[in-house]
Amino acid sequence: LKDGYRVFGPLDTQARRDFYQEISTLAIAPREPESKGVIPLEAMSMGIPVVAPSSGIVPEWFHMVQGGLLVSPELPVWMYAKSFELLSSIPETADKMGETAAEGVRAYFTMESAAARLAEELETTVK
Repeated sequence: LKDGYRVFGPLDTQARRDFYQEISTLAIAPREPESKGVIPLEAMSMGIPVVAPSSGIVPEWFHMVQGGLLVSPELPVWMYAKSFELLSSIPETADKMGETAAEGVRAYFTMESAAARLAEELETTVK
């Protein structure tokens, strides 16, 4: 794991796309709970499983798309590294998790799926 990870700061859109093309698993350990969860969703949409804290919006996204491993935010950072190492060491599982995540993101987080859910809600409400 020593040579298998890099730490990044903010990346622009193209740099994030390039980054996602290079990786097979993503671990995030934000200082504060994620309120939007964009980075995990972006990664999962590209079939990349994510190791993330079980805080903020991330657990809800993970429940919907089954896209990775959740780690308690109270645990030390080295536990994120161990979870990342575990997931990375089982490529078949990571690949399947990534495929499931990408399918889940398409099912729940595209304009088409959002419009379909809104239409269903409106039909129910208007009746």
